[in-house]
Amino acid sequence: MGVHSGTAARGAASDQAAECGPDEFVPRPPISLSARFPAPGRRSDTISSLGGCSAPHIRDMTAKRYFISGQVQGVGFRFYAVRVAQRLGIAGFVRNLRDGRVEVYAIGDADQHEDLRVSLERGPNAARVSSVVDQDAEIVPRYSDGFAIEEE
Repeated sequence: MGVHSGTAARGAASDQAAECGPDEFVPRPPISLSARFPAPGRRSDTISSLGGCSAPHIRDMTAKRYFISGQVQGVGFRFYAVRVAQRLGIAGFVRNLRDGRVEVYAIGDADQHEDLRVSLERGPNAARVSSVVDQDAEIVPRYSDGFAIEEE
């Protein structure tokens, strides 16, 4: 578990780490990125709850911006995006843009991004999505804990 300041987690997590091979991946329930990436000089006790083989999952976190076009404002799209993101364990935000599109900023792993994109392309029942364009983004720590509606 040398991911965090070279310190190993205490207890069962460190015992589990010893049993894991370098190519093993044990899925873990989503937790906030603030627990995955504690502030410099601080070690979060939540880290130990990740268990032994979660390091590949931590490394694979990426951020993307999704721009959804079509009839996507005034139809509950932002509330839909919040529900989907929370269900998938994705951090970030959603907001309406002045040009009529909706923007989703999402932090997650590759599988979470894939599932999110499928859901964004579908949209809520009242929406008519014409396109979803995504672009890679930097991980912004202030958006790494939970998912919310933001104002433009």
